[in-house]
Amino acid sequence: MKKNDEDDFLKKKRVKKLRRKMKYSLVIATLVLFQLSANTAMSQKKIVLHYNDTPLKQILSEIRSQTGYRFFYNVKEVDDNQRISINAEGENIREVLKRLTIMVNLDFKMNENQVVLTPKKQTSNTPILQKEITGLVVDTNGAPLPGANVVEKGTTNGTQTDFDGNFSISVADENAVLEVSYIGFASKEIPLNNQSNLTITLEESAAGLDEVVVIGYGTSLKSDLTGAVSSVNMDDIEKLPTASITQNLSGRSAGVNVSSNSGAPGAGVTIRIRGTNSLQGNNDPLFVVDGVPIESSPEQNGNFSSDALSGINPEDIESMEILKDASAVAIYGSRGANGVVLITTKSGKAGKARITINNYYGMQREMRRYDVLSAGDFARFRNIAITNANDSEDGFELYTLEEIDAFDAGTAGTTWRDQLLREAEIRDTQLSVSGGNENLTYFFSLGNFKQEGIIKGSGFERYSAKISLNGDLKDELRFGTDLTFSQSDYEGDFGDSSSNSYAGGYIDAYSPPPTFPVRDEDGNYIVENPFSAFPFPNPVENALEITRDQRNLNFLGNVFVEYDITESLKIKQLFGVNYTSRNVRQYEPTFTQRSNFIGRARQAHALNTNLLSTTTLNFDKKLGQHKINGVLGYEVQKRENQGFNGDARDFANDDTGYYSLGSGSELFSLGSNYSNQGLQSFLGRFNYIFDSRYFVTLTGRYDGSSKFQGDNQYSFFPSAALAWRVSNEKFLKDSGFISNLKLRASYGQTGSQAIDPYRTLALIQASTFGTVNGVNTTLSYSPSRIPSSNLKWETTEQYDGGLDIAFLSNKISLTVDYFHKTTSDLLLDFPLPITSGYTSVLANAGSIRNKGFEFSLNTVNFDSEKFSWDTNFNISFIDNEILDLGGRPFVIRAPEIARPFGTNSFNTGITSVGRPLGDFYVLESDGIIQNQEELDAAAQYGTIGIGTKRFVDQDDNGVIDADDRIVGGNAQPDFSGGLLNNLKIKDFDLSFFWEFSYGGEVLNVTRYYLERPTAGTNVTQSYYNNFFRSDNPNASGTYIIPNTGGGQLSIDDSYVEDGSYARLKNLTLGYSFPKDLVQKLKLSRFRIYANANNLWTITNYTGLDPNINVFSGNEYGVGIDYSPYPTATTFTLGINLEF
Repeated sequence: MKKNDEDDFLKKKRVKKLRRKMKYSLVIATLVLFQLSANTAMSQKKIVLHYNDTPLKQILSEIRSQTGYRFFYNVKEVDDNQRISINAEGENIREVLKRLTIMVNLDFKMNENQVVLTPKKQTSNTPILQKEITGLVVDTNGAPLPGANVVEKGTTNGTQTDFDGNFSISVADENAVLEVSYIGFASKEIPLNNQSNLTITLEESAAGLDEVVVIGYGTSLKSDLTGAVSSVNMDDIEKLPTASITQNLSGRSAGVNVSSNSGAPGAGVTIRIRGTNSLQGNNDPLFVVDGVPIESSPEQNGNFSSDALSGINPEDIESMEILKDASAVAIYGSRGANGVVLITTKSGKAGKARITINNYYGMQREMRRYDVLSAGDFARFRNIAITNANDSEDGFELYTLEEIDAFDAGTAGTTWRDQLLREAEIRDTQLSVSGGNENLTYFFSLGNFKQEGIIKGSGFERYSAKISLNGDLKDELRFGTDLTFSQSDYEGDFGDSSSNSYAGGYIDAYSPPPTFPVRDEDGNYIVENPFSAFPFPNPVENALEITRDQRNLNFLGNVFVEYDITESLKIKQLFGVNYTSRNVRQYEPTFTQRSNFIGRARQAHALNTNLLSTTTLNFDKKLGQHKINGVLGYEVQKRENQGFNGDARDFANDDTGYYSLGSGSELFSLGSNYSNQGLQSFLGRFNYIFDSRYFVTLTGRYDGSSKFQGDNQYSFFPSAALAWRVSNEKFLKDSGFISNLKLRASYGQTGSQAIDPYRTLALIQASTFGTVNGVNTTLSYSPSRIPSSNLKWETTEQYDGGLDIAFLSNKISLTVDYFHKTTSDLLLDFPLPITSGYTSVLANAGSIRNKGFEFSLNTVNFDSEKFSWDTNFNISFIDNEILDLGGRPFVIRAPEIARPFGTNSFNTGITSVGRPLGDFYVLESDGIIQNQEELDAAAQYGTIGIGTKRFVDQDDNGVIDADDRIVGGNAQPDFSGGLLNNLKIKDFDLSFFWEFSYGGEVLNVTRYYLERPTAGTNVTQSYYNNFFRSDNPNASGTYIIPNTGGGQLSIDDSYVEDGSYARLKNLTLGYSFPKDLVQKLKLSRFRIYANANNLWTITNYTGLDPNINVFSGNEYGVGIDYSPYPTATTFTLGINLEF
């Protein structure tokens, strides 16, 4: 028993020991397998890298953070500060390291979770290097591309270009092929063919998915966008002959409608992004230049309707992005409802100094002109009108046959157009210098732009200077500054219709009687008007003798400091300022007869200061397939405006002009103003990306404005967006046909605070009463405006759905967006009873809706070394509807047109619930009264008779009055867009751009003034040939019979015309001299070109330009053509030089 017990005990002990060994073995095996599987998983993790000109150690650190692999190398053998560029999307670590080590001439060895880097050794697989190849890699403009990869095809032999774009590589075969690549550019293979020195030109990639796009308070890869963002190609528009970049945006981006306020030099445009959101508030988009907001305002625009960006040199602009949907603009909160235009100006690039000189010179002339009567035909027309009215018995004299013969012979009379208009010069000269090293880059430019107006006495000239510095104080600390200064001088005041003009603005070139001379026999300007008791406002005197000047001084600048707290977390502080000084001066000499006083001088000064402080914390982290990034920020903005104006009359002489208002015997008016406003904001954006397939963006901004009171002072504006990049799914990733497919959806709210700074408060104004010897003596103060303390933000709610799709390696790309946005709490004036002592009160009431589709199509039709051709097409369909007007069915409110209905001035527009904005409210024409029977049946309207107009009596009361008006048309187009083609044939380049609009109508008030039957002003040839008369059987009888007695003067639906048009906006032909010749001249680029702007317009519109909006900023007056300054056709020759 004892032995058996011992045996059992030993047996159990052996079994227990065996079990313990098995457990240990199992644990060890498990750990080994786990480690193996972990290493396998680590090595198969997909890496996402997008780095340009970045130190090697930073890229290695990023790979470690995504995969867990640690890197080991000897810092004496491996330069980890060398800067490289690499782009990887969903590759494993081995694939990335193979490419990376080729760039830096290293070998790598992977061991578990470690990577060892060593200098590359000569092996039997490495060819024996024999021939030295040197070269330069540049873009299509001749600018060097630092950090471009140059690899001998089929080997691991490679290098990178230096800061000047130069490279040197040794190859074994004199007929080897070099592969050259650079982020954002199409790769190129270059056969050496026994060459030893190369200049290699890379073109921007058609794909565009790796393009870096500027968004609010940061940047993003185009492939990562969840919002609707449109990039404007500056190469297409910066060299066009205009004063401001905004004048070239028409037709360039889907959903962005641009109309001209005036053709005057330096004049502004009206920009609407995805329709009109407000009726009385501001509808202009927010412009942000290098992080500093630029807002269009009356103080900035002045009397000349000048462009808010006319002080910025277009050639200083590097990029322009247009943010359209809520996901993109919500980060601008209360200023983003109308869309945001982000402008980034040029900065320096590392490399040797690059000097650029651009210059063009050209001539301008009227794009279209009116066909009016000659002096002889006008005399005959005048005689007919006098005879019809029997006015010869009342002192109006008929022109004699001798006088008419003299007019026909050209020995008498005046062609007013020739006296007022000219072929005008336009020129532009720009000089820029840029360069730097890896620690400091610089950009400096000087510019001078001068544009004469095609109306004599008008013009615009700008002097500009810009400097940009960016540098590294140390690896984790950077700084930068952008400073822009400009002086803009305006001459003349012909942008709008004017009461000082004969009939209003530009129409003075056509409407004055051509039988009048410019001067009398003594050489004085004629002022007597034989057709009227009123003096003749001589338009030549108005243009040449009256001084109207405006000088704008503009300073725009920012300075920032950025610090890397960690590799994925950085903080940035930016300070910005925009300072504008405006000085308007006007003087009417004592010899003018345009008024009842002897000489008049006026000066107006305005100073606008906008200060900005922005603090942002940016984070960007990648964890395997997960990527998160975003921004948190705090921003304070303060704006201060102050102004002064004075007007004096009756001067003894003209010696002091407008410089001495005190020299006038009467100080007619004197005033000053001051206002300030502030905006405090907290903002944030969070992006999450999984495996480059699924995207989430959350954005919010909390704004507080000094314009509002109490609980309405602060408001929160959120947005959310989702995107799915279907093309990165396994079932589509290897498709040879679809190269990109992404679906987007977003929702958000934005706001508008577009009211005056003190609009919520009551207003008290000073006035005087009681006189002693004609002078007011008693000063009093009285309330003039009721407070509106409950005013709050207009809020825009927007939905957006989008599709981005590309085919055939991105040779064809299409973007489609549907949007639906509703603006509520509209700011509207409501009338008050007279007994209240006030006329109206401003309140939040009403809503407006915009919805539509946008399509953008880009195609690369041909792409070869000798011939390339690409096409960009966009079109948008926008539907606008008034949903509510505060309980009112309609509002009759539009700019008044002088005497549109008899002797009265009525509004010609109506805004109605259920209708789009821009309805014309006019009488309905019913033709010409042909006989006595029709005369007896016609409703009464002024003096009617056979040959006068007949109108539809809508209420059948027998009288035509304002109550008989109808909606005679609408200004909103059905669709609009643009078509651009760029072609390159060897050294020649050709581009032509069309813009178009279909369906919108125009109220042609200018034609109304040129078809007046009184014969007191000139008329069109069409009117003269077709007015009602029995002695001309060929006349159509569509125009009223001439009659100096006045007859009917009315604006009716016959003046509402189709405003559809297609315009060849720009045509450019250029030639770049061959590189061997350019290099002999010590240049890097030498190009000459010819350009034509506004070359050809196809339209049925009888006016000068159907794309006009003279009442800019007044949404009730869209689509009215009221004697605007004419649009010019421009021809220029230019040269581009780079050293």
